[in-house]
Amino acid sequence: MTDLLSQSFRLPDGRTLAYVEYGVPGGKPVFYFHGLPGSRLDPTTLDGNDLVKAGLRLIACDRPGMGGSDFQPGRGFSHWPADIVALADRLGLGKFGVWGVSGGGGYVSACARLIPDRLTAAVIVSGAGRMDSPEARAGLPVMGWLMWGLAGRSARLMGLFLNLTKPRNLGDPAKIRQQMMRTMPPSERAFFEKPGCLEAFMASTLECMRLGVRGMAWDTRLYARPWDFRLEEISFPVRLLHGEADRNVPVAVARKVAASIPGCQATFYPGEGHLGILANHLDEVILTLAPQAP
Repeated sequence: MTDLLSQSFRLPDGRTLAYVEYGVPGGKPVFYFHGLPGSRLDPTTLDGNDLVKAGLRLIACDRPGMGGSDFQPGRGFSHWPADIVALADRLGLGKFGVWGVSGGGGYVSACARLIPDRLTAAVIVSGAGRMDSPEARAGLPVMGWLMWGLAGRSARLMGLFLNLTKPRNLGDPAKIRQQMMRTMPPSERAFFEKPGCLEAFMASTLECMRLGVRGMAWDTRLYARPWDFRLEEISFPVRLLHGEADRNVPVAVARKVAASIPGCQATFYPGEGHLGILANHLDEVILTLAPQAP
């Protein structure tokens, strides 16, 4: 996938928003919301050929405090759509799609709720919901249960946890590959076995924490507390895709999100994990974002 543009934009309040464009210049615009951890480099893990064939112009932005974007004190999910509209206006875009993966899911929902008149499509892949919910606690491993519990208490505690648990050997792809493949379900392995995919994933993770873990800690906290908008008030059609074997976001969490969004078109895949959908069902995502694609 070719990186067509890597730059930053000064938002109205003076913050810097970092972003990268991928795909086709002048193509159908779609804003991509990265995972957690993640950054504007996330799309480098994808096979860009399908996106190019579909004529997509993918614009990936770092959320506040991650990658090259400035931290935004006190923000909630509902602050994000204003940043996206500001950048879209700067780029001369009228309407656009939004696509969020994992930790980007809540931000797609916020856009569907607050700026429906600017959207052409809204797609959530393996998206997180309320991670402090009974559904989440019942399906998470012990470490995940602990992480989200701390996140709900305070961003400071979450930051301490992230500093203690963040990988120390991200510069050794061979060792990371060995560790990940040992515990990863087969559907996830298919994603990371693609040449260069694991290295791209690691680079995006490192970029996420380039400014420290404060932004990531705050982002995590938002998912472990009441959201600042209601899913039930969304009027724009949302497409949701989720694996039933997802170990990061239990499928019960995604089912609750889908049930809360009026008219949500949800598909749940037996045996698929957290990232397997990107390897095995990218065509379905693209079909929603660019229904006229060849």
